[in-house]
Amino acid sequence: MAHALQKLEKASFVERKRDKVDRRINLVYLTEKARSIESRLFLVLASWTDKLADGFSDEERRYTLTLLRRMAENAARALEQKKEGPVS
Repeated sequence: MAHALQKLEKASFVERKRDKVDRRINLVYLTEKARSIESRLFLVLASWTDKLADGFSDEERRYTLTLLRRMAENAARALEQKKEGPVS
């Protein structure tokens, strides 16, 4: 994730700013360059989603999204625990 953000930042698609309250936190914002292609990116994303879920029922699509969200939450929780240090 950090590597992908670095590449996007170098290409001027995102910018990072330190949180004013908690200086350890970097906030990531889209630049005008990114916003100018945002609608095209969403069309590409929708197209790929359709290709990946080809043949899935509506229920299977919803269930898949539920599982992916849970996986993302697990990843976020694991990263948070890593920041807090080793668990004994």
